[in-house]
Amino acid sequence: MLDEHMRDVHIRGMTLAEYLEAERKRAKVTDEAFGKRVSLSQSQISRLRRGLSRPSVKTIEAIHLATGKKVSFSDWKFSEAAE
Repeated sequence: MLDEHMRDVHIRGMTLAEYLEAERKRAKVTDEAFGKRVSLSQSQISRLRRGLSRPSVKTIEAIHLATGKKVSFSDWKFSEAAE
C-alpha cells in the first residue's frame, strides 16, 4: 500500500549549490575542479550554482552523473532571472 503512494513522490536530492558546499567542506572541491569534471569553466559553474544561468539538458545530465546522481533534473529551480 505504501509503495503505491510513494511512487509519485519525488524525494528531493540536492541542488548544485548544496552539493558543491558539501564537497568544499569534505574534499575542498572548487568550482574550477568540478567544472573540469563536466567540461564547463569555473565561471559557468559559478553562474549555475548561484542560479544565474540555466543549464542545458546535456549539462544537467553531466552534473547528475558527476555528482553520483545526487543532483537531478527535478532538483533544479529555474527562476525568471536565469537566462
